[in-house]
Amino acid sequence: MVWLGDHQDVEGGASVSGQGMGTTRVRRLADAVVGTDGSGWLGGVLGANGTTVGGGSGLLQGDAPFPDNGNVVTPTCVSFVDPQGTVGAKVLFNLAYGLPTLAFLVFLTMRLKPALRRLQRSQSQIMRTYYSFLWVVCGLNLFRCIFQIAESTNGSTERDIKSWSFVWLVTTAGMTVMEVSVVTFLSQGYIATGKEALIRTLGISGAVAFLDSIVKMILIFGCGTSLFIVKEPNGDDSTSDPLGWLQLDMSWVKWGFWTAHHILYCMVYGFILVLPHTALRDYLPARPSFYRYVALLCANNFGLVVGSMMIGSKDVSGYCVYGVFAYLYSVCYPPLLYMTFLSEFFVDDDLELEHQYYSEMREAGYFDDIDFQQ
Repeated sequence: MVWLGDHQDVEGGASVSGQGMGTTRVRRLADAVVGTDGSGWLGGVLGANGTTVGGGSGLLQGDAPFPDNGNVVTPTCVSFVDPQGTVGAKVLFNLAYGLPTLAFLVFLTMRLKPALRRLQRSQSQIMRTYYSFLWVVCGLNLFRCIFQIAESTNGSTERDIKSWSFVWLVTTAGMTVMEVSVVTFLSQGYIATGKEALIRTLGISGAVAFLDSIVKMILIFGCGTSLFIVKEPNGDDSTSDPLGWLQLDMSWVKWGFWTAHHILYCMVYGFILVLPHTALRDYLPARPSFYRYVALLCANNFGLVVGSMMIGSKDVSGYCVYGVFAYLYSVCYPPLLYMTFLSEFFVDDDLELEHQYYSEMREAGYFDDIDFQQ
């Protein structure tokens, strides 16, 4: 049953209107909507022969595409993982990542002088390493955002996939080293200190990051799997479907890897959360801030697992879920690490300085006229 403009009800292709609308006009309307060969706007969504997007596997779930001047619009959720559409949208996406990182770097710069003084006085090689990692990782994240903005605004319609992937690989390797090194160092308990602990920590975290990067490089450069960015409509599209490029990106080769990757991290952090209730509780620090840190990372990786599985199951809304949790990790992890492990370390220095200044003033006789018993 179709409702037409002049209060005309048409059923089975015949006119029942008093104005005598014939089957010819109905066929014209049908051709405009579907098209004789699938060329109408509805045919563009369903496919040339009325089949669904993705070779008859059904319309993409979640944020379904709608026609826009005869073209199929990219689902909005895809831009939560990789910016699509206009140059402005791509610049805004990278600014959303880059500005919080820049603000944190400004904060570190403002605290640089007392931090360096504290590091010099403490002679803590571990804290020096973490503080250096923090600067390097934040610098890499900011460089990635600047690189992607420059690449998006250079007038080229196609991205340099290899360059983008390489920048992402370097950035994620730095984040992996920093994240794994925290767990590695704290899991050693009191069996190693100083230089020995630092060498062991860097060795294990470096090996994990190297292995992780090797697997990613094999998938990207060996298997042609786009791990960090979404295949665009003008990219490698071997199908005739309007959203065939999106179907290629939602393969289990890519999202199966990310699902396994985040499940592994989730299991490690979940195991750490269980340790305080076992006989191995003495191997980890009894600091509530550390377990809050672990719980937040476990929850974040669980959200990434859910998003990865949704995308691999051809649910477009999974891009929204994955994009939000990936954003939270990239933007919030460096400040979280600082607040959990380094802020107290640098605050202690302020207390030591105040105590030192007080002692010097007392020795100089500034408080001789004050009766502390009152």
